[in-house]
This record gives sequence, structure tokens and C-alpha cells, in this order.
Amino acid sequence: MTTAAAELAGTGTLLRFALRRDRLMIPVWVAVNALMILSMPSTLENLYGPRRTARTSSRTRRPTPPSGP
Repeated sequence: MTTAAAELAGTGTLLRFALRRDRLMIPVWVAVNALMILSMPSTLENLYGPRRTARTSSRTRRPTPPSGP
């Protein structure tokens, strides 16, 4: 055996064991992250209001007057 092959001996077995052990956690992790990403637009709309309201409120704000000497 070469040194590179000796260093990687058993890697496949360990990878199969890790995937078998996490066969429930990986889909749960993917599903939770997908739900968080999909819920983001509605969360932002609830936080800032509809897009039309945000545009009108930004137009009605007055600029801050300069301060200083």
C-alpha cells in the first residue's frame, strides 16, 4: 500500500456509518432551512408593510436638516 492509500483506509466505512447515523437529521436540517428561507418574504412584509406602503412612506419623509456651524 502506498502512503496515500494507507491514510484513506477506512474512510468509506466511516462515511457510510456517519450517513447512516444521520439519516434522520440531514432531512430535518434541510427541511428546517428550506422553511426558514420560504418564510422570509412574508416575515419581511409583516415587519415593513406592503411594498406600496413602503414607497409612499419613503416619499413623505422630510430630509434631515444639516446640523453644525
